[in-house]
Amino acid sequence: MKGQGTGFSSMVLFIAAALTAAIAAFVIIGATTSAQGHAAAAAQQTVQTSGTTVEIVRVEGINVNTTTQQVQEYLVYTRLAPGSQPILLNQTSLILYTPAGREVFAYGGAIANSSLVTSYTGDYYIDEHDSVDNSGLLYNGVLGPNDLGALLVYSNVTLGTSQTWEISVIPPNGQPYDLSGVTPAAMIYPVVILYG
Repeated sequence: MKGQGTGFSSMVLFIAAALTAAIAAFVIIGATTSAQGHAAAAAQQTVQTSGTTVEIVRVEGINVNTTTQQVQEYLVYTRLAPGSQPILLNQTSLILYTPAGREVFAYGGAIANSSLVTSYTGDYYIDEHDSVDNSGLLYNGVLGPNDLGALLVYSNVTLGTSQTWEISVIPPNGQPYDLSGVTPAAMIYPVVILYG
């Protein structure tokens, strides 16, 4: 009888070990499958994000009223994100958010320099004087690779000192680009750097 008990115990231990190994294999396979799913989702999201994206690299307030310390004209320097396709500016919107509300701007064309726009029009312009057209297409309304587009925005409202602002550039395809900041505590020079 003693030999039968040892065989039964060995069989129970063998079944328990086999069951533990099967459960461990199931957990490992499930974790691997889940990790692959997350990796695939992240890769797809990266592909979607990198489609066509505009980056804002600098924002300047120009023609600042140094007496009232207010600004309503801006140069928004933009370029394509790495790997992005060229975009048509006439299909790209720019939105300026201020404490007074939001303003949506459409592309108004290229101008020789910022002094040619003297009042609010609801449009933004490519300032040829402050832009760099490496693609040969920028002044025809296409932001291409290696271009630096200086977008001139003349707002309908002014920003004073220590006020929050946000700029969104929304291309026809790809991801919008949002940038926010606060104006300086003092604006005593004709040009003030808001970002960059």
